[in-house]
Amino acid sequence: MSDSNIHNSILKAIEIIGSEAKLARAAGVSQPVLNVAKQSGKVGPKLALGIHRATGGAVSRSDLCPEYYPPEMEVAPAGNSLPFLRGA
Repeated sequence: MSDSNIHNSILKAIEIIGSEAKLARAAGVSQPVLNVAKQSGKVGPKLALGIHRATGGAVSRSDLCPEYYPPEMEVAPAGNSLPFLRGA
């Protein structure tokens, strides 16, 4: 994912939570750390997981840190089970 996409994902998370300071607290980092990540488009695994949890998965860890959390690691949300799990 490009730096601008990561930047946009962080902006989406801020919109969901309500402010940059609230997102930082919810993600377990300081506001300056979150701001640096937003400006640089670089998110480490700890912050990616914190944002993922804070947004209830609306902004996924793989969107923020795909080199550590590849998209194929993501689990389908409840109710969206894969066809082979439904007995199809």
